[in-house]
Amino acid sequence: MSGWCLIDSPNNSTYNSVLYAHGKSGSTSLAHLVDTGVGEYVITDYEHDCASINAYIDASPSDVIVFLRDPYSRFISGMWQCVSETLRVALPMNDQQLLDDLLDEPLYWRAVTERMFHVLGFSSGNPQLSDISAYHLAHYLEMFEHLRGPFVCKRTGEMTSVLTGLGIQNVVTHNQSIDKPLGEYYTMFSNAIQDTPSWPTVVEWLQPEVARYTQLMMDNG
Repeated sequence: MSGWCLIDSPNNSTYNSVLYAHGKSGSTSLAHLVDTGVGEYVITDYEHDCASINAYIDASPSDVIVFLRDPYSRFISGMWQCVSETLRVALPMNDQQLLDDLLDEPLYWRAVTERMFHVLGFSSGNPQLSDISAYHLAHYLEMFEHLRGPFVCKRTGEMTSVLTGLGIQNVVTHNQSIDKPLGEYYTMFSNAIQDTPSWPTVVEWLQPEVARYTQLMMDNG
């Protein structure tokens, strides 16, 4: 889930820190902080207009840190979750030999991914994302135009160092979807998806989000 996570103030800061990461951008790692009692969600619902978090920060001044992931990388990871979760239901996961014979082939991943692109509307140039797929794939960075007050953007890959700097020990960050079965095929999938007929459409569709990401990192990174 995505939420605004409160971390108690480290010794070198006047304010507590409030952290945010969207789906496929570090949200699982922030959830782990909550599960282990290191942090707590002060806002749990995604709001495009940032109304609730703006009200919270007005009442409780905080250092705001937003973790962002390169949109191409986030999209590929989101598609991996869509595809791999489908395969975990459709394939006999206890037959390792069959899995190895079937999945250890880039052509298979291109075919399966292109079929998923067809289902999601990318192959026709008209993406139609469901609530589930939208959480991991859809554009969302426009929301930060509504976030009042100063905030800092950090790349998702910097999360461990940021959390360590906040005084959090034994930081656990991970990609949940890659840790699961089939994860060994992620690299093959991430290469194959870029060879699909629909990939140029995806690239064009992602351009507004790429522009927002670039600007946010320039202005707030």
